[in-house]
Amino acid sequence: MKKLVLFVIAIFAVLSACPVHALLGRVSQSGQALPKITDPTLYPWAGGGGVVIAPHWGISASHLGGWGLILMEGTPGSPIYVSYSPTAVYYHPTADFLLMNFSNTFSSYISPYYGDLAQGPNGQLVRMAAYSWTSLLRTDYTGYDDYTPSDTNDPYYAGMRSATNRVGTIGLVQYNIDHPTSNRSVTTDSLIFGLDYDNSATPGGYNPWYRYFPYDDGPTSEEGGLRGGDSGSATFIQSDGQWRLVGINLWIGYNENYIDSNNQNGMYPYDSPSNAAYPTGTGDFGTIWGCAYLHDYGNWIDSVTANASGGNAVSGTITLQDYVGTVSGITGIVELKDSAGVVQETHNITLDESGAYIFFTTLSGNYTAVAKCWHWLAKAVPVSISGTQSSADFSLLNGDVNGDNFVEDQDYSLMGAAWYSSLGDANYNASADLNGDGFVEDQDYSIMGTNWYQSGDPL
Repeated sequence: MKKLVLFVIAIFAVLSACPVHALLGRVSQSGQALPKITDPTLYPWAGGGGVVIAPHWGISASHLGGWGLILMEGTPGSPIYVSYSPTAVYYHPTADFLLMNFSNTFSSYISPYYGDLAQGPNGQLVRMAAYSWTSLLRTDYTGYDDYTPSDTNDPYYAGMRSATNRVGTIGLVQYNIDHPTSNRSVTTDSLIFGLDYDNSATPGGYNPWYRYFPYDDGPTSEEGGLRGGDSGSATFIQSDGQWRLVGINLWIGYNENYIDSNNQNGMYPYDSPSNAAYPTGTGDFGTIWGCAYLHDYGNWIDSVTANASGGNAVSGTITLQDYVGTVSGITGIVELKDSAGVVQETHNITLDESGAYIFFTTLSGNYTAVAKCWHWLAKAVPVSISGTQSSADFSLLNGDVNGDNFVEDQDYSLMGAAWYSSLGDANYNASADLNGDGFVEDQDYSIMGTNWYQSGDPL
């Protein structure tokens, strides 16, 4: 599936009063309370939201580092804050989120929801909730005002807040993380949102970003956006009368300069307009933002939470060459061989939509990992297994219709039997549909021809 690709240069913040307040936490690098940060160069690492998703698990943005989770365990009127330190942290190999494993048992949690979200004339309504700053639509529709915690004596500047919006589109978002524990480039399947200035009651023009969100369907009654400090907070939908976690908030884009008739729209970085880098009238912070679309990462998340007790993690991506179909759910194996080429372990894997996999092993040291998936040839790469999480990435050649790890006459014969068939035909063979477009034809033949008589690495 082709998706909109955006490049953004900012990552961010935390939000409001939602019935699921007890399920949300606040992450900090030290696992302790942090004072309000006024230096805009520090705010991404100062702390943000996190969500408890299972009795021993939390999820957050990987650019926060995953050093702890602080939960409000009292009531909104009488908050009690308790900090928890994870026993292990697992980073998704390509996307900007992580999972934290705790020895504590949480009695209250919300499981990730992997269902598809509606797009179209009435994009799916969502509620964003967190502990920090946000901006909400002014009652006179003249722009957006900061909505900040009212109790400055609260060491966490908490007080849950929330706002609503609609899914504008789904796309791949690429940006760089500059952080001591996770300095890398990330590409995250994101639900993407925009603030709607496109309202007849709003003087001063329209939001230029709105033209990229034709399915947003205009402002909601509690229209709002995210701010610096909201990273790792939650995006929910309500389905069957229940709140369901569909996204982890990650990034903000601030690359348009809409100014309303009051010469401001309330979307400034932390210390604007006093900060010279964001003078009055030019902030316009957070008019476009996004969260990790958990629908596309469910296989990886479930593999971690179900199997982490199995020892050291080996995780990475498997690139399935020449494939345009749905990657999520494709299965395969990874063998671990010792220096003599003897297989020590074989692990079954299931890919998420990004091609990421993870498995757990009691082995440690240097091995050769060999991956094989469906109609792709096996590939071997070295892997050094140590600590909580090790990495091994693979890129697999296509064309092995019969799965014998060799592209040759038998594969050609099977493709011939399915030639010019499409999904649903009696002679359609999904293994011969090499590019996954639902039709066995010239493009598949070309892929096979390119890799003719190629063999995979030994299994």
